[in-house]
Amino acid sequence: MSVPIEAHGFPPLASAAKIAPSRIRAIAELAEQHPGTLRLFYGEDTLPTPDFIKEAGRRAIADSFTFYTPNAGYPALREAIASQTAKLHDVEVDPSRDVIVTASGMVAMVLAIQATVGPGDSVVVVTPLWPNIAAAVRVAGAEAIEVPLSFAAHGYSLDFEALEAAIKPGTRLVS
Repeated sequence: MSVPIEAHGFPPLASAAKIAPSRIRAIAELAEQHPGTLRLFYGEDTLPTPDFIKEAGRRAIADSFTFYTPNAGYPALREAIASQTAKLHDVEVDPSRDVIVTASGMVAMVLAIQATVGPGDSVVVVTPLWPNIAAAVRVAGAEAIEVPLSFAAHGYSLDFEALEAAIKPGTRLVS
């Protein structure tokens, strides 16, 4: 006998179908009609992959790095990330405890959201933001509460009173 996934505390799988599709795909289709458009809607540019990255990929295949990685990523990569973080931000990071490698920033966001929120919770999201982040919150069964940045001649600013007012007892994250 199968038990519905909701019985285990997870939102119904159909919840993803209830999320409005991202307009990014519509923008992408429109952009394809205009060659030379920068592909910032996907978070990537139009330049080809640099040769040194292609060569690193070929070396990795030749060295049989073709299997699943350790769950948190290869230790050498985690150490390199920790080292670069220390160099760039003057922050010491423990690679074995503080660094986890994911396939993308969005995968990292989804994992953090799924590990932290569920039905009845809320997440305060500062907008504008990548729309998939708020969608990931809704797929997890939580409410995305938007707090917009203000724009003035000097640029964007965050209204900290509005941010604080958006936080409720069930708020688990601020993104």
